[in-house]
Amino acid sequence: MGSNFELIADMKSFINARGSKFEEWYVGACTDPRATLFETHKVRKNSDAWIYLVAESTIAAKEVVSHFIEVLGTQGKAEDLPTDSHVVYIYKRTKRTSP
Repeated sequence: MGSNFELIADMKSFINARGSKFEEWYVGACTDPRATLFETHKVRKNSDAWIYLVAESTIAAKEVVSHFIEVLGTQGKAEDLPTDSHVVYIYKRTKRTSP
């Protein structure tokens, strides 16, 4: 579990290490990251770029998601997060992922 600053720094490092632009990524928060990534968003576990980290609270997770969308320009949705959505995830979008 990390602070907002730590989560943002770790996720930015993850993206930067892959040499891509923030707008190529999708960010969100959930309670079950594996189901959300692999079933809902159709991310491929072994070949796509993805990461998830645990935030201190649902409010903290929403703040991290909002930062990525509003400040860094990723795709995503910060409103209407399910209750207890304390896991922040991000993945690089492809033609196959949804959205």
